[in-house]
Amino acid sequence: MDVSRIQSDEDAKAVARDAALKAIEGLDRGRPTIIYTARGETGRVAGGDVPAERLGAIYCDVARAVRSAVSLPRIVFSGGDSSSYAVRTIGAEALEIVVFDAVQNCHVCRLDAPGDADVDDLEVMLKGGQIGADDFFLRAKVGTSGYLAA
Repeated sequence: MDVSRIQSDEDAKAVARDAALKAIEGLDRGRPTIIYTARGETGRVAGGDVPAERLGAIYCDVARAVRSAVSLPRIVFSGGDSSSYAVRTIGAEALEIVVFDAVQNCHVCRLDAPGDADVDDLEVMLKGGQIGADDFFLRAKVGTSGYLAA
């Protein structure tokens, strides 16, 4: 996502819409898809300082749009503070722990959002900077149906 374009709430919605369309296109083609804002190995956010709360809201908008368009069993929100803001913004009433992945030191949770088909029962993993090995996203893709549950 090109977060350097974000100057207002309207801009943030446009960036989220563009990212969601790209994600939907990739998923429709059967490709694992990652939407990211970091640049290079430093992990700095491309385009300068964007508050974690705003990034979390954008991630939430992307997740909702993608989930409503594509059959998506799980999503990873990566980025400590922004991932927690994404979950707060998404509107779920609770997170149910489905499984603990001891290798990744991470929980797979299920969103409990009665009456909200876009996010109800969506599996969510929250990834901070210190969590996960090199295969984190591959394991997340397999999810509870594969070796995460082992």
